[in-house]
Amino acid sequence: MRFIIVLLCVITISCKKDEQVLSGPKSISLIDLQLDGRAFSYSYAGTSITPEVVFNFSEPIDSESLKNAIVMGDATTNVLLNFELTRGDSTVTVRTATSLKYLTSYSLQVSSLLTSSTKK
Repeated sequence: MRFIIVLLCVITISCKKDEQVLSGPKSISLIDLQLDGRAFSYSYAGTSITPEVVFNFSEPIDSESLKNAIVMGDATTNVLLNFELTRGDSTVTVRTATSLKYLTSYSLQVSSLLTSSTKK
């Protein structure tokens, strides 16, 4: 039922004669990702307990969105992260505030809460 309502709204909005340009944040694409200088992978083994993750994005990043949009943790607890913006704020370097535990799996997630600072 929810799908049908959303579909009807999309059809109704797309069929209007007068198109309005909606302003909002630009789409952000991930261009590159490195962990401790190693190329992108979906899984890393033998990493540092003080990792450095570098994201290169297509747009400058809004610094206020970082702390809620990028999170890292193990199965039970999130890790406190520090962020550094460089290269016109389109490169984000993420470091853990404390050392990670040995022999523990961690997950790093970037959510849709991450926004562009250009908001064009």
